[in-house]
Amino acid sequence: MLKRLFLCDSDSTMGHVKLAQYAERSINLLHDTDGSEKSAFSLFGPLPTQADTASYFEVWSPLRRPNFILLTGLEQPDSQFFKHEGNLSRYMEQFDAVECWFDPTVRGQITLVHFLVYLGSFDVVPGNVSLIHSGDAVGSISADALLRLRPKKIGLAQDHIQAARRFWSAFGQPDPRKFSQLTPNAVGALPFLYQAGRKMLTELPAHDTGLSATQAALVTQALNPDANWASVVNGAYAELGGPRFDSCYIEESLQQLAAGPTPVIRGTLPNPLRRAPVAGQAFPQAAYDAHRNSRLSLTDIGLRLAAGQADMADYVPIHRWWGNTELTNDTLWRWNAQKQCVLEPQ
Repeated sequence: MLKRLFLCDSDSTMGHVKLAQYAERSINLLHDTDGSEKSAFSLFGPLPTQADTASYFEVWSPLRRPNFILLTGLEQPDSQFFKHEGNLSRYMEQFDAVECWFDPTVRGQITLVHFLVYLGSFDVVPGNVSLIHSGDAVGSISADALLRLRPKKIGLAQDHIQAARRFWSAFGQPDPRKFSQLTPNAVGALPFLYQAGRKMLTELPAHDTGLSATQAALVTQALNPDANWASVVNGAYAELGGPRFDSCYIEESLQQLAAGPTPVIRGTLPNPLRRAPVAGQAFPQAAYDAHRNSRLSLTDIGLRLAAGQADMADYVPIHRWWGNTELTNDTLWRWNAQKQCVLEPQ
């Protein structure tokens, strides 16, 4: 029997856990896309169904590719506790304790919800799982600082799963007003979830400019005369307090601003890592460097949006998803941050 499995939402957290030798195994539950593989929280499709969620955890890339699991001093998992055909729930049974430490960010909390919805599909709540509710983002602290933390560990209970289900159900509606009406009490068993949900609402088009919070941050960063892809994305991360949803979301948001007949941002080059890898092909370093260093600037429409003098829906074709809400120019649900309410399409 292995002692501890650590579940989290970022590769940097996995690295710190390994360096600190805090757990025998550490897994990032929010794995990003590989080539054409669709992210669980893509702009280009609705939320995963219950069957999709089961598949995401039952036939799971990190459990099929051992190098995605970081171990304490081991290159490969030993076959006694690691089965290629195994699923996550059975894998968790091999440990005395499973600790779930998800950052208080939108990314961390939506990953936690997705995981708890998966666990809620089983008849019995696992007795070896505990949740760590901490305001510390483990991925941004050192391994030594991680070992000095003494957060409270709370055994997983039905209250946690019910809160996750309410949140997921509301996010899965075609009308986002139900999500906006979630109360702190409805999801209070997960203490960071309500505030994460309020930030998620800002990813709906704004009532005046039609920009999501992520798009608005990208536009603001592109105002810099020395802006390039890396500075715009990293600056937007800093402005937003971290990525929303998965780490591909911000790049997809930037791609949408740069696409179409009337782009908002110009100068982007294709990311060579967003294509399926070819066996034996060397890492495309030159193309990747050119992509990251590509100089970006705002178009005339982008400048007007940055000044709050235009509505993107009047100029740019829109088609993306927010949960199970499909957003187009004709069905554009919006968020009024001042009044804290969702506005119906006009």
